[in-house]
Amino acid sequence: MMHMPSVRSMTNGETIMASADIGASPERIFRALVSTEVEQWWGSADTYRMTDWSADLRIGGHWNVTVRWADGRDLPASGQFVEIAAPRRIVQTRAYEWDHPTLGRRQTTVAWLLEPIATGTRVTICHGGFAGLSEAAAEHAEGWGRVLATLDLDTGLAAIEAPTAVLVGTGDRLTPPAHARRMAERLPRCVGLTELTGLGHMTPTEAPDTVVSLIRGLVTDHLVTESPSQSQPQSGAAAAVAEEGRSA
Repeated sequence: MMHMPSVRSMTNGETIMASADIGASPERIFRALVSTEVEQWWGSADTYRMTDWSADLRIGGHWNVTVRWADGRDLPASGQFVEIAAPRRIVQTRAYEWDHPTLGRRQTTVAWLLEPIATGTRVTICHGGFAGLSEAAAEHAEGWGRVLATLDLDTGLAAIEAPTAVLVGTGDRLTPPAHARRMAERLPRCVGLTELTGLGHMTPTEAPDTVVSLIRGLVTDHLVTESPSQSQPQSGAAAAVAEEGRSA
């Protein structure tokens, strides 16, 4: 997910409205909101990180997380899922389990709307429950703007050191080609981007021969195997991949 300039966050003193256009599919963002990926993507090293995330993903189910601040403080928060409509909408309550300076332990409600757009997803947040606490509303509105501006779900791409090929169908409406192009740009060892005209999201079943050919090419060109005089029995998946490369 690339950093986007189109971040908006405002409040009337009782409710916060924030939004951002983010270059990832609704499915991808939904997963980052409700799974342990929360720990990977939210916050930053110089502010805070999320740890110990747990969630019972059902209406009435509870979620818990610990916010670990850069100064070493561990501050827990929790809530309950009120509405779940994957992958487009989540409504959840939220409360700090410590005395927040401006909000205390008051329970608030956060509604997420994930709307597909040409470049990815428009994320809209409605955070209510601040009546009578305008200072807390202003502080949290600023926080939402900061979080959305720095959210980057593609940071993990830089850690993929293996040669990688990117394949996408030009008719894919779930993860459009623009996403694949961004991935190709950010992968350290991208060996190529293939766009299949007219195909959709399920390229392995729509064009199996093309997918197999790309995999074989990766194996043939990049899998390092020992010469016969040095060879030792290979095991598991590595041996299977090596054999696939030789028979390509």
